[in-house]
Amino acid sequence: MIPELSDPKPSPAEFTVARRLTGQGRSAVAVVQVLGPNALSAIGTHFKAASNTDWRTGQIRFGQWHGGRSDSGEDVVVTPISDDQFEVHCHGGIAAVGRIMDDLSGSGVHCDTSQVSPKMGANLLIREATDCLIHCTTKRTAGYAATQVRAGLARWATDALDQLESDSQAAVASLAQQVDQILHHAKWSTRLCDPFRVVLCGPANVGKSSLVNAIVGYQRSITYDQPGTTRDVLWTSTTLDGLPIRLADTAGLRQLVESESNVISSDDRIEMSGIEHAQKVLAKADLLIEVTDLPNWKAATADSDSGDAWNVDAFLPPKSASADGPSIIRLVNKIDLNNDARNTPMTLDRKDSVLWVSATTGQGLDALCQQIVGKLVHQFPSIDQPLAINPRQAQWLARLRPDQRPQQFRETLNALLMG
Repeated sequence: MIPELSDPKPSPAEFTVARRLTGQGRSAVAVVQVLGPNALSAIGTHFKAASNTDWRTGQIRFGQWHGGRSDSGEDVVVTPISDDQFEVHCHGGIAAVGRIMDDLSGSGVHCDTSQVSPKMGANLLIREATDCLIHCTTKRTAGYAATQVRAGLARWATDALDQLESDSQAAVASLAQQVDQILHHAKWSTRLCDPFRVVLCGPANVGKSSLVNAIVGYQRSITYDQPGTTRDVLWTSTTLDGLPIRLADTAGLRQLVESESNVISSDDRIEMSGIEHAQKVLAKADLLIEVTDLPNWKAATADSDSGDAWNVDAFLPPKSASADGPSIIRLVNKIDLNNDARNTPMTLDRKDSVLWVSATTGQGLDALCQQIVGKLVHQFPSIDQPLAINPRQAQWLARLRPDQRPQQFRETLNALLMG
């Protein structure tokens, strides 16, 4: 008889089983669970780890998978869950998963192709985590989602229910502190399969399109040394430090208010249509990169009282009391045009907190990418931490308060688990 995944430990007489935990469909990473007394030996036949350290429960081992259909190795990650339970994280394509399943089958492992949930998979949290994992597009986000598939938040919630059986108010207070830690990462963790929107904005002809091209590594945006080349919002996808990001290249924004009559300065209707579209995108951005170039920056800062400096705030809707506006990175592009040795970025910077970048030479791009990641995710949680991976989970967690009675806390936890 094939052991159920809910069995904590199959007996030696039972099969070693391999099952795909992630569903069929488009995904960056698939997870194959290998469970049974021969799991380690079967994996060891095909997996060559990058290091020779001993296996430890919960560790992440990177290496290559060999055997079966091809002699060429494929990069995979193997995680031991227990002595007889392992997870193989591989490319999400059908062929990649099929190869691993075939190799395991050739090593005596029974491969079950039915879609089953892991040990705690009956509840809503596991189903939501599985759906999130299927739609993750980077290894980093898929790794966090896979932890939740293995019952990260679900296990925390069921353990919390056990602690509340004593009807202790102290248990409520302790659990509420843990909730705060989970919600601390919710702004990011609820976006594991929803890319952040990063929008480049600024006046025309300061090199926004060139910056997008430099960040993504290929020519996504047309560049030409004339103002107004970009007439619409151009989106492109990229990954920075494992974060899925949608970059937007917007039309050059002119200051819209030139007088008390609020008359728009441009008579180019096509350009103004692009500007209006760009403003809508700015309002929905997670992060704005405000771009000017060295000649404009020098002109604007030559006289600190001139008031000519371009500022994205003029194009954003007023902030409400209940909502924060997007974070902003301010940078000066085209620093390769600085021919005056006395005017280095250090001396030009004065007291302004700006990044100095050249899309042409690549100078400052690494610092820009680091700041983008830092603004979006202040600190990545540990891989095994329970996380809220969608707004529903975050909303129910936010209702768990230290002043609740144990019964109220239990009811909210059950709603989190079951919907």
